[in-house]
Amino acid sequence: MSYNKILVEEINQTKKIVLNRPEKRNSLDEEMISELVDVFSKFSEDTVTKTIILTGAGGNFCSGLFLDYLQKISEYDILQNKEDSRKFKNLLLSVL
Repeated sequence: MSYNKILVEEINQTKKIVLNRPEKRNSLDEEMISELVDVFSKFSEDTVTKTIILTGAGGNFCSGLFLDYLQKISEYDILQNKEDSRKFKNLLLSVL
């Protein structure tokens, strides 16, 4: 799968995931969260992968949630907030 906001490098049994929004200090938005869940899920099912390195492009790891995304979710109703929270929870759990 091709990703828009992360880069993936495969080096034998090691996989390197790079948050690739340096102009936004690699802040998380819906798309990046979805891409991270996808790639972590993919590698967790891969019997060859032994190590995953998570890093950020441009000298920053991750500044948190993207401010425009925070503004957007502040206008969500309770059901949309619940769904958004579920997606973020899935991201955190996918890292385990």
